Amino acid sequence: MEKDLAKLRFVGTSKGTTCVGHICDECVSNGGKYSSFGKNPECCCFDQTEKCIGHTPNYFFLKKDESNVVLFSKFRVPFDIPKSKREFFNGLKTAIIDAIKGMQSKQDCLLQARYGSTAKKSFYDVENVLFYNIGTAHFNALANSGVICTTANKTEIDDLRKKLNIPDEYAHYYEYKIVSNHADKKFGALLSDIKDVPLKCLGVKPATVWKVLQREKDKITIFDRIETDKNDTFAIVLNIEKPQDARFNIMTAMKPLLDGLICALHSSEFNEKELADFSKILGCEEKFFTDNTISVLGNRKSKFLQEYRGNVKWNPADDLCDYVAIKLQDGSTWNVSAKVYSTVKCPYCGKSKISKLIFGMPAMSDELKKDIDEGKVKLAGCVVGEARSRYYCRWCKKEF
Repeated sequence: MEKDLAKLRFVGTSKGTTCVGHICDECVSNGGKYSSFGKNPECCCFDQTEKCIGHTPNYFFLKKDESNVVLFSKFRVPFDIPKSKREFFNGLKTAIIDAIKGMQSKQDCLLQARYGSTAKKSFYDVENVLFYNIGTAHFNALANSGVICTTANKTEIDDLRKKLNIPDEYAHYYEYKIVSNHADKKFGALLSDIKDVPLKCLGVKPATVWKVLQREKDKITIFDRIETDKNDTFAIVLNIEKPQDARFNIMTAMKPLLDGLICALHSSEFNEKELADFSKILGCEEKFFTDNTISVLGNRKSKFLQEYRGNVKWNPADDLCDYVAIKLQDGSTWNVSAKVYSTVKCPYCGKSKISKLIFGMPAMSDELKKDIDEGKVKLAGCVVGEARSRYYCRWCKKEF
């Protein structure tokens, strides 16, 4: 019986104790409470002789093997753990780290990580929750060829909880998985295509990425635009070519790369003092802040760059980036290419067959006619008032 249970569950308690399937005689005599994953809300705690010393409430459930780790928790690990709750959160953090150590990297494969939550008002940057809050060093061996970082929606989480018999109170879902490097994912409209930008990624900082992209605008093709200030979501597929002998850590470079890239695709309105101060601090021309040519992610009212203790702080809308793939390959020099997609989906049917609504009477051009024919745009006529839809779903025929 113990062998079967060990396959079924790995449970964390509020004291950080882990149970890998052992159960005491009392638990067996009470009808085998631990016979299915996630069924019982308590776990045996043991002393060194494996004698049951009581039961404590579970606050996470975890399943693992050498290529996949799945965890449901009542909480998520914060970046700064309060001292008063350190023992509490470290139990969850340690369980994730130990499970990651048991995973085996494979040639020509990527590490895919997913997080999602059904908790109300759950705001997060997915790369922070999955990697930085846990500790990036623990993922280095699994991300040699690249990494995928994405969100799981509430429907997916609910379905998985039902399948594994997990109570609804376990609102936070983590998954780490080894996947093929050649697996393709379909997105919505292509927003921009960035090709062969010379960018050395060793020790890279957001300011370096932002300035290089501002200078290399001729290597960025614009196809469409969204508005992140209206909660439009997007995806980034990033390809990094590096010299063959260069030692490069994707996990360390991921956040500064993404912050600089996303900020470069934003625009913001800065006053004269901000323009003067920021251009001096970053050592660049003021026109970099006023030229909105590549701002495919729209205007950022909260400003993508802010003053912070005599320096600057980057403020990208990375919480709306629900998919990131970073792939690494050897070459002769440093080059970065990227594609940015819209991931806006219909709230009614969940499909991404979306057309932008254009109101009024726009002047017809060959480009507009092409967009209409391809379904990128739908003419919506004249509507009075500000509260109007922005998109049309070609699948379920609804506006939102």
